[in-house]
Amino acid sequence: MSTDSVKNVEPSLLSDATINMTQTTGTTEQPLAQMFNAVMVDLETLGTSKTAFIRSIGAYKFDLRRVQEFKNIQPEQLFYQKILVSDCEKYGFSTDLDTIQWWAKQSPEAQKEFETGQRPLLEVLKEFSEFIPKNAWVFGNGATFDNVILNSAYEKLGLQYPVSYRNDLCYRTIKSLFKVKLKVKARVKHHALEDAVVQGLHLQEIMEVIRSGFRG
Repeated sequence: MSTDSVKNVEPSLLSDATINMTQTTGTTEQPLAQMFNAVMVDLETLGTSKTAFIRSIGAYKFDLRRVQEFKNIQPEQLFYQKILVSDCEKYGFSTDLDTIQWWAKQSPEAQKEFETGQRPLLEVLKEFSEFIPKNAWVFGNGATFDNVILNSAYEKLGLQYPVSYRNDLCYRTIKSLFKVKLKVKARVKHHALEDAVVQGLHLQEIMEVIRSGFRG
C-alpha cells in the first residue's frame, strides 16, 4: 500500500505503532504482510441504502489467528481515505435527509474530519483493491451496510470488487452472538479508520474466546 493511503490518518492513532515488520512463529520469521488473512472495513456515508455516497473508507488488515496489541499495529496495516463530495453527483450516488441531519448532530471533531483531504473515488477504490490481501475475509459492521455499499460503489464505477462473495462477512453478527467486552474505544466516534481498528481488535478478542472454548 502506498503511503498516500494513510496520509490523512491522525498522528495519535499511529504514534504507538512499531516498525518491526516481522512476527516470529516457532523458529521461522515471516513478513507480517504475508500473514494478513482478514480486513475490517468501516464506511462513513451520507445514506443507508446500498447506493449511498461514501464520505470515507477506513480499513485495518490483520491476522485473525492471533490477537494483536494496539501498540503493535503497523502503518502498512491501515487504509484511510476521504472522498470528493462532487463524486456523489458525478456517479449518481444517493443521500438521505435523515443521515444528513444525523451528521449535523455529531461531534465537531467528527465533522471537521471532512473539511480537507478528499480524493476522487476512482483512485481510492483502486488503491483499496491493492490494500486487500488475496482471499482475505472482509468484515463490515452490518450484513446490509459497509460491504454492500462498497460493492455497489465498485459496480457503479465499473471496477471489479476485490472480495469473493464467500469472504464477505459480518462483524455485527459475530459480536451479537458472542458477548465479549470491548477493550479499546475510538478517540473520535464515526471516524472510519478508528472504528475499523477498534472493531478489528474486538473481533480478534472474540475469536480468541471461541478458540479458548474449543481448547477447553
